[in-house]
Amino acid sequence: MKKTILRGLNVRGILPFLGLAVAAFLVRIPYFLNPNAFNSDHAIVGLQARHLLRGEWAWFLWGCDYQAVFEPLLTAVAFLFVPTMADAMLVVGFVGFLLAIFLSFSNLEKFIGAGKALLATLFIVFTAEPTLWQTVYPPRIWAVTFVFFSVWLVVR
Repeated sequence: MKKTILRGLNVRGILPFLGLAVAAFLVRIPYFLNPNAFNSDHAIVGLQARHLLRGEWAWFLWGCDYQAVFEPLLTAVAFLFVPTMADAMLVVGFVGFLLAIFLSFSNLEKFIGAGKALLATLFIVFTAEPTLWQTVYPPRIWAVTFVFFSVWLVVR
């Protein structure tokens, strides 16, 4: 009997994802070493998260009537556990990106096999520089992750 981590996922099946996660982390080390390289778009998420912790609620990201408040909510939770605001925001963004990688790999693996799915997912891991910062800093990565999650729900 195979050991499973999640339903239908054996321990050996998680190794490609772990490799992708390590590669994603290594490529983003410069961003992690300079967590204060935020711009005003990133700062809005952190500021709104602090206001959420004080009980001030909004349905949308401040100044953006097309994006929900999900990232500030996750960032507010991270503020409770991660000591600095910049680090908390990096953690939230990177966790969202790791989830997007996992969902992408999982979807592709179902149709083209683990080897080809691994190669295809590398294009997401080693994305071009203009998009790279979006996979670490808020406010967009969770919107992208939800797209991958929606496809994952349909595929499963």
